[in-house]
Parts: sequence; C-alpha cells; structure tokens
Amino acid sequence: MERIKLPVVWNVYHYNSNKRKIEIHNVFNHWRFIEYSAKAIKKFKDDTKALEEQIRKELMYYYWSKYEWEVIISPFTTNPKDDECIKVDVYSQVMLNWDKFFEYFLAHRKDIVKFDKEMRKKYDYYGKS
Repeated sequence: MERIKLPVVWNVYHYNSNKRKIEIHNVFNHWRFIEYSAKAIKKFKDDTKALEEQIRKELMYYYWSKYEWEVIISPFTTNPKDDECIKVDVYSQVMLNWDKFFEYFLAHRKDIVKFDKEMRKKYDYYGKS
C-alpha cells in the first residue's frame, strides 16, 4: 500500500508491540480522528470554544487510556521501582501542550478538511458524510 503524505504532523511516542519498540507516531495518522476532526471543523466553524472542546473529546476517545497507545516512562536506572515509573498515553502527551496543539490545529483546519475530502474520494471504505 502506498504511503500517504499527511498535511499535518503532531508527533508523540507510542509502543509498537509488533516490532517491540517505541516509535514516533503522528496523531493525525488516524483516519477516524481526521474524519471526525473535519466534521467538527465544519460543524463549529464559527465557534472556536466548541470546536476546541470537540477536538479534545475526539482525541480522548481515540487515544486516552488505551493499552496500544500507552508507554511507560521510568528513570534511567538499572532497576527502577514501580512507583518511580509512570504510564503515559498519547492523549496525555498532547495535553501537555494543548494550547500549542490547538493553535496548530486551527492554523491547519483547511488542510484537515481537504485531506479528509481527498481520502473519501480515494477510498470507498473511508466513510460517508
């Protein structure tokens, strides 16, 4: 399958259990997140606060507290104790810089809608709106 160049990038860490390693993941490389983000952009085009809340909810729905999106952060010691380690999901990583993320999102909302539209044309299974 061909690689698709995404017009927006916001990278986080994520554990790839198939490769058994931590990788960098673009949160916008999730088709449903893109699809529902585009719908929210259209629905709340005149209400930035409502759009912000909806995008936060979408991000939470797709990336919050799910095993496949979690990594463990621990101190760099040979045997860290359990209470020294923390579990961090993709949602938490984005929320660390929420203001900057949403500012970036707003600046690229036309790109998100355009990309969503292109994907709908290219792939039948991508969903209908």
